Amino acid sequence: MSNQNRSIDSPGSGKRSIEERLKEHPNLMERLHALADVVENAGNDWEKADDAERCVLEEVRQIGHEVLQGWAKRQQRKKAEEALTRNPELKRKEKKT
Repeated sequence: MSNQNRSIDSPGSGKRSIEERLKEHPNLMERLHALADVVENAGNDWEKADDAERCVLEEVRQIGHEVLQGWAKRQQRKKAEEALTRNPELKRKEKKT
């Protein structure tokens, strides 16, 4: 990964806070809340570490899925915009749903 060793910016550096960024990704925020619930055992749902571990693994799997979906959508938009910039005569065609 090329961004693996990114430095952490100081709070006054102008970078948006994680809270601000997560507001743009409500599904990711929801998953992080679910992980916090496991840590806090909010509903006394997990008596054993195995149960909590299963829940954590599923949440992390879902986080990975959602992160990659968001990344793919942004990449697709970026590539489409680049193509339109290079070739203005191209017409954007939306996918029918």
